[in-house]
Amino acid sequence: MEWCDEAAIAHWTQDSAEPPSWEEAHRRLQESGRPSKVNHPSEGQRNNRIPAPRIQSMRELHFK
Repeated sequence: MEWCDEAAIAHWTQDSAEPPSWEEAHRRLQESGRPSKVNHPSEGQRNNRIPAPRIQSMRELHFK
């Protein structure tokens, strides 16, 4: 709670044991996710806005 200004959680069941793509995880967070408690929330966290992940051509995720 002290280390970040944005956090969210979602639970779902899927058929495959493979982790979902970043795009699918983002879709699920927007669809059924909820914000987690953080001590210093950003404006996006306060408004429950979850930006799409930035993924480059090598399928690597880059955090802000």
